[in-house]
Amino acid sequence: MDGPDTSPAPTPPPPPPPAPAAAGRQSLASRRLHGFGCFALAAFVGWQLYRSQLEDPLLLALGCAMIVLAALPALRWARLAEKHLPAFEVLCLTVIPFYALPLFRQHGAERLFDPEILLHAALGVLLFLATANVAHRYTRFRPITHPLWQAPLLRPGRSQLPLLGIYLNVVFLYTLNYTDLIPWEFAGLLRALFFGTGIASTYIAASMWGRHELSVGERGGVALGLFLQFVFTASGLYLISATSLLLLAIIGYVSESRRIPIAAVVSLFLLIAVLHNGKGEMRRIYWFEGERRAGLTELPGFFQEWIGHGLQFSRETDRPVSTGILERTSLFHIMCVVMDRSPSLTPHLGGETYKSIPLILIPRFIWADKPAPHDSNRTLAIAYGFSTEDSARNVSIAFGTPAEAYANFGFLGLALAGAFYGWFFRKVAGWSEGAPAISFAGLSMILLVAWSFQAEMTLAVWLSSLFQAMIALVALPMALKVAFNR
Repeated sequence: MDGPDTSPAPTPPPPPPPAPAAAGRQSLASRRLHGFGCFALAAFVGWQLYRSQLEDPLLLALGCAMIVLAALPALRWARLAEKHLPAFEVLCLTVIPFYALPLFRQHGAERLFDPEILLHAALGVLLFLATANVAHRYTRFRPITHPLWQAPLLRPGRSQLPLLGIYLNVVFLYTLNYTDLIPWEFAGLLRALFFGTGIASTYIAASMWGRHELSVGERGGVALGLFLQFVFTASGLYLISATSLLLLAIIGYVSESRRIPIAAVVSLFLLIAVLHNGKGEMRRIYWFEGERRAGLTELPGFFQEWIGHGLQFSRETDRPVSTGILERTSLFHIMCVVMDRSPSLTPHLGGETYKSIPLILIPRFIWADKPAPHDSNRTLAIAYGFSTEDSARNVSIAFGTPAEAYANFGFLGLALAGAFYGWFFRKVAGWSEGAPAISFAGLSMILLVAWSFQAEMTLAVWLSSLFQAMIALVALPMALKVAFNR
């Protein structure tokens, strides 16, 4: 009797090259996107120089260098019409709002530091960016060509399934927020599973929109699904998760169409700026004063109240609505605090916030008492005087990777952290080279794009949350696919 067939599965043939006319249109769109990006970069740098509160020419030059170096990967991605999802490019672009603009504008705590500290912090961010760019540019990779990893999970033309994934997340968010049907002990696992499904479906649907593969009715369904996801997620006053879904949709559209929807980007920025300005007052009312959470029918009034507080903040401070979001998203002043105190007042931590990373990747059902990833954030908050031992569990300070790296190893830590991110993002992108978005390789890259926004996390929190999402959206479905095929 013949034994089971153990020969490896044949490698699927590579996808046919695009038709010359389609390739020409895509190349033209990429060149236009690159040209627009160069023009926007020059105009943006000029505007920052004109509006800047800085008087030191060296700091002005370093601020310009931060913006240019952060934008270079995205410009290169557009110029070369690269096919990989722009995860590393988005990671670098986050340096502009989190570090470069606070240096230029000096609206918040940045103006309290000596110019020498500002100089060291700017040099540290530039070192992080430079090593990340070099590592990403020169890391070698070999695509994983196994059919299980690369093969499409959907047949062409199945545009309804990404739409279904969006609405599955909508139903989950409604059930979690407004019913008692989900037990508390399963909420975390189900949140990772459905939020991951929502992330992937949002990106895929937006990319199909950019390729003109959706009908008018399907585009309306995607827009409504995005709106409902945003409303149900933001109703808990966690704005970063809600915003990331909309940003991911814009990136998915741009990556395929090579066009920037300027009206949508400007509208989103203004909306998020107003909500950021009012978030503090809303949290005071609904978190600390114990106001009852808004019910489903009360959501219109809830968001009207939120927008009202955001606009009132702008009127009371007599500043544009964008000022508040720059102050609230700034990580540059955290970098200044860490550099001001280390090592004279606070010795370098020597890897204290990194040592638990191998342990937190162990599933909790195997080791129930494993270290929590947020312990790294608490260690930093206590070491730099942001909280005490007693209050550390109730206070979360956004440190960001550069500040954490300097707190552990100084400028060497900044260089190593940048090199790690550049290497890691290039490896994952290389392993997924040539894979369609609706494949396990493509899903991995979509998650990486979504996590590239999370600039405020420590490395342990960033890796553990990404690992959990990979397990829920990639590893478990892959295991089930293998089991069913057998």
